[in-house]
Amino acid sequence: MSAPTDMSEALISNADEVELAAKPAKPPRRIPTSLVVGGIIVGLFLLLALIGPHITPYPFDKFHFGSRLAPPSGEFWWGTDRYGRDIFSRVIHGSRLTVLMAGTGTIIGVFFGLLIGLFSGYVGGWVDEILMRRHGMCCARDIVGYLLKLSRDDILRHQVCNRVVAIGDNI
Repeated sequence: MSAPTDMSEALISNADEVELAAKPAKPPRRIPTSLVVGGIIVGLFLLLALIGPHITPYPFDKFHFGSRLAPPSGEFWWGTDRYGRDIFSRVIHGSRLTVLMAGTGTIIGVFFGLLIGLFSGYVGGWVDEILMRRHGMCCARDIVGYLLKLSRDDILRHQVCNRVVAIGDNI
């Protein structure tokens, strides 16, 4: 860039620099409140699943025969069931299994969905069309298929592995 020859060129050049410097910086993007609240809820649920067995007052399967169907109290925070088991301890213990099943099912679904999607995108053509149409059919009958998979789980003796496969296959 050459030096300005007269005063008017120097003022114009200086005005461009001032205009560039005067533009305000773009403010940082706000994180949606619903994302923050949802993240806190999920984080608390995961924390509760991790440290739950250490904060429960009773083992989840211990019977208290003298306290059957007890209402919530200082001894049993959420009361007891018809067998006298502490409901709070059972819910906390169940959250661990829920987190395990949901996480494993999601990982299975994402893994196989990623493999099928990469293969379909790489090959393209009629293979891509067939896989795309099959996915559309699965989404259309999603609820019925999920219920059938869970009924298969009932037939196969309620094993956690069968339920995780049913959840992962449905994603």
